Amino acid sequence: MPFQRPKPIRSLDKEERAALLQSYFDHYREAAKHDVQALNQRIPREEFDEVLDRIGCILRGHETAMAGTPGPIRKFPYANPLPKPLDGLLPDKQDRHGC
Repeated sequence: MPFQRPKPIRSLDKEERAALLQSYFDHYREAAKHDVQALNQRIPREEFDEVLDRIGCILRGHETAMAGTPGPIRKFPYANPLPKPLDGLLPDKQDRHGC
């Protein structure tokens, strides 16, 4: 089943969108007055490592299949060669370790 983006419960008209954005800005402007560092918190990348690895393996699998099939993806690198300084720096095939 293909990924389906979440859909809003209802559409906002132009005035509602403007009011929503204004309240969003106001909220974070107020928060910054109390603790500016609270607006600069990060989730460590390691928390996403597993899902990013899975996505990377899926993409590599599709990349291999698509590169071996005639069509626009197969033609792309020939129609758009790398500039001379980059030519030879990127491998044609990457190690599939971990996938």
